[in-house]
Amino acid sequence: MYWYLDTRFLNHARLGIFDSRGKKYALHDIRSKKRLTSGALIRSLYTLSGALRMSKRPVNGIIVERGPGGFSAIRLGVVTANALSYAIGIPCLGISSSGPDISIGAVKEAIHILSTSYASVVTPFYGSEPSITLRRNTAYKIKSTAAQ
Repeated sequence: MYWYLDTRFLNHARLGIFDSRGKKYALHDIRSKKRLTSGALIRSLYTLSGALRMSKRPVNGIIVERGPGGFSAIRLGVVTANALSYAIGIPCLGISSSGPDISIGAVKEAIHILSTSYASVVTPFYGSEPSITLRRNTAYKIKSTAAQ
């Protein structure tokens, strides 16, 4: 069994479970008005596995969408996948899908790679340079220290 995480879009995640041949067992969308958390993703993966009566089957690997996408959204998925990979002791591999839909071909290729070699830590791909700006309507006062 392989877990699939896609957090490329803000306040929306897609979780999936695939077998060793790339057959999709389940695909579940999570939408949230608030920001998603790694805890919510992990709980949803375990709940999805339990609902399919797959909680007794071993997880052989994690496939995570590594981008492009929003900074916080991509970071959430990649960090969660890397942490789960380390905690459970299973390989993790990042893929990049071009559209909003899941790329079954990319998932099958990732499963093949995970089954033949041990993948390491996934690095995110944001698609562009960060755009960090100050919040609007925020007043910053600069205090000067004058010599007296």
